Formats: sequence, C-alpha cells, structure tokens
Amino acid sequence: MKILPVFLLFSLSFSLQAQPPSRQKLYTAKIITQRDTIMCALYEVTDTTIAVVDINLAKSSIGPSYHDIQVIPVNELIHIKIRRTGAIRRTALTMGVLGAVTGIIVGIATKPTEDYGIGVETFTTGYYAIQGAVIGVAIGGAVGVAIGSASKKFDIKGNQNTYFTHKADLMNYLYKPNP
Repeated sequence: MKILPVFLLFSLSFSLQAQPPSRQKLYTAKIITQRDTIMCALYEVTDTTIAVVDINLAKSSIGPSYHDIQVIPVNELIHIKIRRTGAIRRTALTMGVLGAVTGIIVGIATKPTEDYGIGVETFTTGYYAIQGAVIGVAIGGAVGVAIGSASKKFDIKGNQNTYFTHKADLMNYLYKPNP
C-alpha cells in the first residue's frame, strides 16, 4: 500500500517532463464600447486605436487577413477585460484531479478501524477512497473555476490619458499569429 503514493509521484514527475513545448498564450479580450460588446483577441495597440481579431479566428491555425481586423477608436472604449483563453477549463480540470488524489489519500487515511459492534467491517477501504475522491473532485473543481475565472480589467471610459497609462500593459496581451 505504501508503494502506490511513490508510484503516483514517480509517474507524475515523468509526465511533467514529457510535455511538448508550449504554444503561444492566447488571451480573450471582452471589449465593451459605447455601441456593443466584442469578444476578441487584441491584434495591435496604437496611440489612438485598438485593432482586434475575432477570437475564433485567433484560435484557428489560419492567420487573419486585412478584412478580418476590426479597428476600435480609443474614445469609444469603456473597458477591456482580459483572460487567458481556456483558463477556466484548464484550472478546473487540474484542481479537480488534485482534489481527487487528495480525497483518495484522506479517505484511506481516515478509514475507521472499529467495527462498531457489528462484528464485520461495514465499508471497505475502496469505499472511503471513492467517497474522498468524489468530495475532492467537487471541491477542487469549484476552486479551479474560481481561480480560472479571474480576469484583468482596464477601465478606459473613452479617456485618452487613462488609455495611455494602460497601453504598456495591454501590449503584453497581443495576439501574434504563427508565421
């Protein structure tokens, strides 16, 4: 029984090393203007405008053409919210798996040793492991959703000076198509 945690740690260390090189990070921007709300990827940030590309086009392997780029004047911007694309799903899955593993370990460790006077063991070790895993997945997944839904918000409100203070930060979230 003591070999199981050692095997899990050993296999986890090899799986972390075998990851392919990471792709470019893609950020989803929710831009609220005076006219509408746009879900997009930031393409270019200039002194007077922000150029954006549809998020679905940015996710695909096809780069945007000139006709796919939408230009938004700074004086129309109200605010911009930026979040890493797929962050909610990724963190919920990761935290759910970690919660399940932790729940299994805690479930096995807290298994009662008494038979409560019945003379037979009422539940097996596997029952407590499954119960711990279910509770761990629920709690871990909820924590993962909370962490993954965090976003960075830039309040512009059509003010050029406010935009200039956030311009350098916005440059970090630009979408760069693959060459």
